[in-house]
Amino acid sequence: MILAKEIMTQKPMSLEHGMKISEAVKVMLTHHISSAPVVTASGQLVGQITEVFLLKLFILTSQKGHENQTLKDHSQLLTKPTTVQERDPIDLVVKSIMTSPFHRVLVLDDQGHLRGIISPKDLLRFLVGEESRSGSLFQEFMILQDRIGILKDQLKATHDQLSSVSNVIEKSAYMFHSLDAQGKIVIANEKIHEVLGYDKKELLGKTLLELYTADSHDSASENLKKLIHSDQEIKTYSSYLKKNGDILRVEVVSRSIRDEKGQFVATSTLSRLLDSETLLRSLHGIYTQQ
Repeated sequence: MILAKEIMTQKPMSLEHGMKISEAVKVMLTHHISSAPVVTASGQLVGQITEVFLLKLFILTSQKGHENQTLKDHSQLLTKPTTVQERDPIDLVVKSIMTSPFHRVLVLDDQGHLRGIISPKDLLRFLVGEESRSGSLFQEFMILQDRIGILKDQLKATHDQLSSVSNVIEKSAYMFHSLDAQGKIVIANEKIHEVLGYDKKELLGKTLLELYTADSHDSASENLKKLIHSDQEIKTYSSYLKKNGDILRVEVVSRSIRDEKGQFVATSTLSRLLDSETLLRSLHGIYTQQ
């Protein structure tokens, strides 16, 4: 399970509770921020202030003879920020961001000290992933491609002969499917059936239009055309549609399988979830409907 501390931006810009209001204005202007957390000298979160309330304070305290010149003097104007704990799971983080008026959350440790901030951009960076997180998928893909290469001379464009490839990948820990030139699924291993909620072999005969979400149809069809006409390897991020209608964000790697004459037989596609199913459902609006 991915935790909040693994995706947060550490040491976010903050304002010290005892800071003069004029200094706070300069900090926010310098760093082009519209709101900021307010912390004590030890890093304990006190609240959050927006530029609108800071403007009010600046006007108020600029009056001649006004004594209350620090943020601490006006704690009642601080708003309560949306917070999560360092060890909170990412699905809770997503739900909190969606319900936060600022669309971001502050990350606290067990003592209430500010440790980080998570914004939608942080989630997007996590979703697209880093190469280090993709390594195992590509390694598995290349191993399977080598095994398929050994069988390639035996392949012809028929379902029965493609089943020899299916035996190689049936027990893979990754989702695997294979499409023919018409975009019909001719091979689908146990993993993809399990993840998408289908009974064994239920996906066979379905088309890519039933496998991918509507907004992914054009790109999936275009990638199939590329695979039919070239030997290029395609890596992409897309969305699968589960049998119950839920949407899963996935990382996909595809190549073509060709016979001894170089003719296209089918695709060889390996995929995996970019993150937990709960997070991915959240990002597609499930929580906002509750």
